[in-house]
Amino acid sequence: VSYIAIIVTKIMGALYNIPFYKMIGDDGGFIYACAFTIYMLFLDISTSGIPTAISIMIGKYTALERYRSKEKTYRIGFALVVAISVVAFIMMQIFAPMLGDYFIGSAQDGVKASDITLAIRIVSLCLLIAPFLSVERGYLLGSKYIAISSISQVIEQVVRIVFVLVGSYIAIYVFHQSSIVAVSISLFGTALSAFIAYVYLIYKKRQLDISDEDPKK
Repeated sequence: VSYIAIIVTKIMGALYNIPFYKMIGDDGGFIYACAFTIYMLFLDISTSGIPTAISIMIGKYTALERYRSKEKTYRIGFALVVAISVVAFIMMQIFAPMLGDYFIGSAQDGVKASDITLAIRIVSLCLLIAPFLSVERGYLLGSKYIAISSISQVIEQVVRIVFVLVGSYIAIYVFHQSSIVAVSISLFGTALSAFIAYVYLIYKKRQLDISDEDPKK
């Protein structure tokens, strides 16, 4: 199941870009690329390998049946990610105009610094969701619930693609809006898809009651 989920998400991620970039054009593609590049940089800073470390430690304590230590590790990791992610979000909001001015130097005609600034500020919302999604996935992987984590990736990708393609199509071809509107909708869809995947993981985690496997240990 996990292998199939990975293959499906990779294929969908590669294919949806073709109609999406065709709809938003060169200007929209440039704005999208600038915003997403900055977002990925700050996301890497926000997580800093913490989800992977959590997965390894959770797996270790699960194997040793040290459930209290497992939960303590999870809480510490989660708190650390919260602190770093909030700071990263604030930094993206503050420095968005400067980044917009920086990218405008290599922008194509028709692209404004304010468009890039708006895109960066919208995608920064993902920093309030995606890092915590990674932590939950690390927790579930360490607890040997690999299929649930993989399914959440498929859910995230499907929601994102549907929202991006449908939202962009409606914005451009139905309401005749500019490419920056379509890009903004698409970037918001990235945050929305991460949130839905996060809600799914929390639901499955509570349903399985993983943390209470043996509260005495």
